[in-house]
Amino acid sequence: MSEPFKKGNPGGPGRAFGSRNKLQHKFLCALQADFEEHGEAVIRICRIEEPIKYLQLVAGLMPKELLISDNALDGMSDEQLLEVIAAIRKAKAEKLASVTPPAGDAVPTKH
Repeated sequence: MSEPFKKGNPGGPGRAFGSRNKLQHKFLCALQADFEEHGEAVIRICRIEEPIKYLQLVAGLMPKELLISDNALDGMSDEQLLEVIAAIRKAKAEKLASVTPPAGDAVPTKH
């Protein structure tokens, strides 16, 4: 028996060129025809009888990244933006002030 990756070994005939594409094409055509005939009913049945699988299917169709182009800060004046920044700083300072210091000799760390 010859080694399959030995230099000079011609290998076997392998899969015919384009056979994978033909198989994929036939499969997708059959799937499309079946879906056109039964698709809506099957989706409804899946949603009712297998809600977790239904949600997995829906989630799988969602884009991996969600780009949000609506910015809440658009259209705000500089004064309004400064007020928002001041309110955030105030809320942050109040939150820090409400945190009790560690007991004993522990030194608080900055994160």
